[in-house]
Amino acid sequence: MGTIAGNLLQATRCWYWRLRFPCRLHGGDRCFASEGEHREHAIFANDFCASAHPSDVAAALHVLSATLVTSRRRLPIAELYRLPTHDNRATTTLEPDELILELEHAAPLASTYLKAMDRSRYAFALVGVAAARFETGTALALTGVAPIPWPIAGAGDLERATPLPGNTYKLELAAALVRRALEAVA
Repeated sequence: MGTIAGNLLQATRCWYWRLRFPCRLHGGDRCFASEGEHREHAIFANDFCASAHPSDVAAALHVLSATLVTSRRRLPIAELYRLPTHDNRATTTLEPDELILELEHAAPLASTYLKAMDRSRYAFALVGVAAARFETGTALALTGVAPIPWPIAGAGDLERATPLPGNTYKLELAAALVRRALEAVA
């Protein structure tokens, strides 16, 4: 069984991290994925760590402007995640003993979540796109493309991606999914 909070806080899909390589997230001084196998890794914000955030739910709740209620505070989901750095290698802003208790989100006029994956069921997204249309505009967020859920303003933001040699294909996937998601919520 799982929980929404567990899904939001799931660890990176990077196999170097999972296999306990001394990578940057484990306190090391290099990202093994940037030099090694990285087909499923990040195309945004991958200079320090090329891991890809796996949560479909995180992208969906991001476009819904979700607010989390924890055992200590209320925070927008956009403030839950942070890019790791040399000084702080965490990918969330939660304290070690802080728990997510509730979440609240806005009701959109229309929403969708689309993802491309290697298998047709129970697979992590190679690229996932969440879109939600409100009276004030449309929000988009990606998953599987950065160490954290990645908000974008539109397809033009894909031009700022910095893919690694083995994952440039993700740009085509993202562009197609963004187009389809925007059509679905129009």
